Amino acid sequence: MMNASSIRAIGNRLLDMYGRLRARRYDARDAIVVACTGRGGSTWLAQIITSLPRHHLRWEQLHWRTNPKCQEYGFGEPTYLTSEIAIKEQEKYVHQILSGQTFSSAIHTKKYFRPLKLLTVRSYVAKLVTANMMLPWLVETFGVRAVFMIRHPCAVVKSQLKHGAWDEVGKSFCEHPALFEAYPHLGSLFEEVERQEEVLAFNWAVQNFVPLALPQPVPWVTTTYETLVGDGMEEARRIFDALGEEVPHRAGKQFHTPSVTTVDSSNVAQGENPLTGWREYLSNRQVNRILSVTHEAALCFYTEALRPEASPSSLEVSV
Repeated sequence: MMNASSIRAIGNRLLDMYGRLRARRYDARDAIVVACTGRGGSTWLAQIITSLPRHHLRWEQLHWRTNPKCQEYGFGEPTYLTSEIAIKEQEKYVHQILSGQTFSSAIHTKKYFRPLKLLTVRSYVAKLVTANMMLPWLVETFGVRAVFMIRHPCAVVKSQLKHGAWDEVGKSFCEHPALFEAYPHLGSLFEEVERQEEVLAFNWAVQNFVPLALPQPVPWVTTTYETLVGDGMEEARRIFDALGEEVPHRAGKQFHTPSVTTVDSSNVAQGENPLTGWREYLSNRQVNRILSVTHEAALCFYTEALRPEASPSSLEVSV
């Protein structure tokens, strides 16, 4: 009788075979990338997008917890990458992910992995919380469609502090020499941050700075968590239109379905306003420190207000 490890080994070989065969007739440009910081609402957004028929969610293929193998190629954490920096091995590996060739090495989580649905898949949806700083490279190199979402820094930092998994995020986690060389003001700000909420705010800032620093018009659709919450299906229609897709009939249901990563004690889980939780959790001093860091980084459209001061298509850095 075969044990669990033997069954898994056979399953992995079958997945590898299927992935390689499927990739021969799958264009990576059909993939959709969902880019967002951790605790920024990416799972919820991915649920909405994968309500499209025959779209299969690929869960955090560039995160070290989900896919340890990606660390062999310099991924695993938020990574700043441009066409001048990237090496051929990195490009080849990311292409394997986008074209569905890495299933067996990247299913350390069962979230949204539906093997049988792979037989009829039309497009892969790559949800990535480590890809903001390489989003311009991803779109330019692979021609993928992409949705970039940003959420209020106070809401993100509050969620990270409360979640616990970000306790390990120290200052060194946010050090990106190549990025600091390109944008010296970020390097100077990095030297100044000290408290945990400041470090997390800086981590938020550098990840969102890169996609927002690209001149308009950008080759992806930008949205905000607050707009998606407030405008609902109107904003969803704008996103699907930018992706060249009809709004699926199942999309509306996802607006009322908490993501699998929702924390039980959160406002979303409790049926309360999802935009106000940070005001109830953070002190005034913490809020001021967080906003001071993000404004110094040149991301000034979020203030003490619940929603950004600009529409999603008008967000930009103030350098």
